[in-house]
Amino acid sequence: MPLKWPTAKISSSAKCEKTRNIKEESHFQNHTKAMKTEKDNSGLVSYISNPAKSKLICGICMENKPLSDLLFLKSCSHCFCSRCVGFYVSPKVQENMAVIACPVPECKNGTFDPLLCKPMIAREVFDHWCMSLCVFMIKNKFYCPFMDCFALLTDERSDYEVIREAECPHCHRLFCAQCKSTWHAGMTCENFQKLGKN
Repeated sequence: MPLKWPTAKISSSAKCEKTRNIKEESHFQNHTKAMKTEKDNSGLVSYISNPAKSKLICGICMENKPLSDLLFLKSCSHCFCSRCVGFYVSPKVQENMAVIACPVPECKNGTFDPLLCKPMIAREVFDHWCMSLCVFMIKNKFYCPFMDCFALLTDERSDYEVIREAECPHCHRLFCAQCKSTWHAGMTCENFQKLGKN
């Protein structure tokens, strides 16, 4: 049967941690370079001589925070403290959002990176976010039509392969591979859909 449960390869935590550290270092260096050339409101050039003692304002709570407590979004110049990142990201993940945008209303480019947010959110939230991203990336996905199962499935048929009857690999019940509804033997998909509207 060409309908299969999607599987995702999960890289080792050591590899993820190394990648996260490299991204954080690179992002911090880029942001520091940008700060050296930008002017603040007083007209003076901002310069970070000692990053451990320097502070910036969190874009959510608007409090001065040390640079070591800030997360800089890689696709925009906004930064947020670890506490605010946790409070902002966690509910979004619970709503099954895969791509979480920068909370600054005018910002159109910024997104949060799960690996950079990992130390600021609960393990369950991180795992759920990674799973949501995997599901977001799957093409031709659908769910088992039986509400007590509702397993995520993928349709891996070629464009010219015709299959009407399929079996869910989780609950082992039949469903229509054409309209992704419960199996309706002897009835066209169109007529079956009309029954549901009445």
